[in-house]
Amino acid sequence: MARSPGCIDHTVVEMQVSGADGDTVLTTVMRDVGAFLVPEGDAVVPASQHAGFIEHMADLCFAFWDWDDDIGLTTMQQRIRCFAPGTIAAELLAAEVPAPIAAADAGWRLLPGRSPVLSGLARLLHDRPEVVTGPLADTPRTFLHGDWKMGNLGTPPGRRTILLDWTFPGSGPACWDLCWYLALNRARLPESKDAAIGRFRAALEARGVATGGWWDAQLDLCMIAIMATFGWEKALGEAAELSWWERRVGAAAARQGILVPGPAG
Repeated sequence: MARSPGCIDHTVVEMQVSGADGDTVLTTVMRDVGAFLVPEGDAVVPASQHAGFIEHMADLCFAFWDWDDDIGLTTMQQRIRCFAPGTIAAELLAAEVPAPIAAADAGWRLLPGRSPVLSGLARLLHDRPEVVTGPLADTPRTFLHGDWKMGNLGTPPGRRTILLDWTFPGSGPACWDLCWYLALNRARLPESKDAAIGRFRAALEARGVATGGWWDAQLDLCMIAIMATFGWEKALGEAAELSWWERRVGAAAARQGILVPGPAG
């Protein structure tokens, strides 16, 4: 957090680790920025605010370009399997199943009937994430915050972006944070997803990152991978949104030579 560019306001004032005998407690002190966070709901955010989020996402990526994780943070395999049926199976046995877990279970059950393409690719990546993580490793990497959703974002006075909940940090492709942002914030974007993609690429180029040799492949692979994470959410949503991802991911898989598996037996 301390190495983040000045445009990122992580709000953390202090962290303390305490405890003994293996019982470790991490205490985090943060400034109160509730008044500046994106309001809850599905209202479209102002175009200027969205543009700031994309610009500052690019700033954070650029600040850590070529960063390697030697700490042991979140891996790309873990990101892809975050909501996979095998990952959430134990939580479904709880007396009170968390709402997102119940929704993920319902969505995965619906997805084969709504989009065989997304369902087949999700099953493939849950079983063999290396299908995309392997080729992604041949593209540039950076530090990923990992959860660029509107609930974690805000705009305080001055040209900065509040970025909360650093739960999934780690090394990975810049397009991953972009695809996460597009997948989870689709109802709130003031421009098309394609326009937002172009905006992010232009922001990286403006900071001196040459994207010509790797961009298309990395974006394709991240588009495919993000549906292994959030295909369930699209199965629960509108047909137009699901169709957009199906078309985009299907075309990406074809370009990258990834065969879509048939229906599960």
